[in-house]
Amino acid sequence: GNDADGNSQRFICVELGTYCGYGSIFLANTAEMYKSGGNTTSVGDSRKAFHLFTVEINPDYAKVAREMIQIAKIDDMVTVVDNELMMDGTTAHVGDLIKSALTNTYSVGKEGEDSDIPGIDFLMIDHDKDAYKSDLIRLEESGLIRRGTLVAADNVVFACIDDYMDYMKGLDEMGIVRTFTKEASVEYCSPDVQKGGEHDLTFFKDGVGEFEILVFLLSQYGLSTYF
Repeated sequence: GNDADGNSQRFICVELGTYCGYGSIFLANTAEMYKSGGNTTSVGDSRKAFHLFTVEINPDYAKVAREMIQIAKIDDMVTVVDNELMMDGTTAHVGDLIKSALTNTYSVGKEGEDSDIPGIDFLMIDHDKDAYKSDLIRLEESGLIRRGTLVAADNVVFACIDDYMDYMKGLDEMGIVRTFTKEASVEYCSPDVQKGGEHDLTFFKDGVGEFEILVFLLSQYGLSTYF
């Protein structure tokens, strides 16, 4: 986020889908290294500038993630936000959850004014594949997705998340975002399999089910920047 003079004051990252926290730890450590430019004397300032809010619906996963984040000594940089699964299968409004977390962390927006609530600089979507588009729209409608927001959505081709991809392509055609897909290695898959080598396993599992290894050698994620 920027102040009135355009100076960077903080970098807000939101992750949808914490699981056990390994992605959160990687994001936080990467941001810390980037902001400090590899200079350990600048690490303190980078920790103050960066904060990751990661949303998880499974309370058991959230508990493990908090423990892992604490072990990694980045709990001052990462906040695990619990979402709630309702009886009808719906969840809490992710925009409201993030706004509440931002309000509590930065003491902003407490008078009912949203204008001083910082927007999201980087959004990582890697949770319920059926909720990619709907939760992104919720964040847009909450005013948290703003000009310059970078959105990365994992497994968009691999998991056939067509509604999300069509939505982003439509925004691209209207000049609202610039979007493209990027090939990446499939998680939980050994290096020799990634390269198409021989392997004893016939199948591997991802969050969307069971697939033949030789068919799905690469994952794809979508990158979109809002203008």
